[in-house]
Parts: sequence; C-alpha cells; structure tokens
Amino acid sequence: MKVVLLFHIVVLAGLAGSGCYTPPQPVRTLPPPLQMPTPQVAYQQLLEVRYFAFGGVGFAPVTSEGEMAYRAIVGSTNGLELFSTALTNGNPHTKLYALCGLRQLAPERFEAAADSIARTNSQVITASGCLVGPEPASNVVHRISHGYYDKYLTWPKS
Repeated sequence: MKVVLLFHIVVLAGLAGSGCYTPPQPVRTLPPPLQMPTPQVAYQQLLEVRYFAFGGVGFAPVTSEGEMAYRAIVGSTNGLELFSTALTNGNPHTKLYALCGLRQLAPERFEAAADSIARTNSQVITASGCLVGPEPASNVVHRISHGYYDKYLTWPKS
C-alpha cells in the first residue's frame, strides 16, 4: 500500500511540474463533432475573441473559437469583405485573425494592414498548447508575416 501511494505521489508531482496537469475527471461522453458556424455567426464570434491561437490549445488540445471562426470565414464567398470589416471593427485579437485572412485571400493588402497593427502594438493574449500569456501584437504580426501560421491558414478540401 505504501509503495502504491508513494508511486502516485511521485507521478503526480512530476505531472504537476509540467504545467499541463489536471486531476483526473469523471468519465464523460464525447462531445458532438465540431460544426462550422455560418460566416455571419463566425464573424460575430471573431469580434468577441479574447485571445489569439492556432493549433490545439489546452490540456486536451482543442481548436480555439477564433480559429474555428477564421476557418468559417476564409472558406466563405465573402471572406475578404468580412476580414476587412473585422480589421476596422475588431479588438486586437480579432485584427490578428483578420490579418491572417488577408495573407490568405489578398496578399497585396497584407503589408499595409500588418504595418498598421504592428504600429499600434497592443498587448494581446496568445495561446499555444498549454502556454497562454500576454505579448506585444507586433511579435504576432512578425510571426504571421514570416509564415509561422501558414499551415493553419488553409482548410483541407474534401
């Protein structure tokens, strides 16, 4: 009994130091498959995002609401219009997603928008895996400009 208890303490201590440990949860059923919002719903969601993230986020890596909204908009017939409007009406996180949209849909308009966002240099919250924290928007603009998020910017065609 003491050996088993000691083993659990050692394992839990190691996991707690990794920064991504959460205690075991009761078994739950799987959520329904992700459904893509309509472009208009996605635009409203994009206006309300509170952090910028592409790729899996959190302990059980999930796609962020911002990325889902981005994907719904970029695949729509009026994606460029929605991203352009988001650049004007959105918060700093929204503007970063919109900048990714311009990089994908209108690369000729990307540089001017990137310069504008980098100059304001707002503090934004970014998430990547289990890491979440503030950083200057200019850092994210630099990563977008240099293709860091490109693998997330296109949705595979079925």
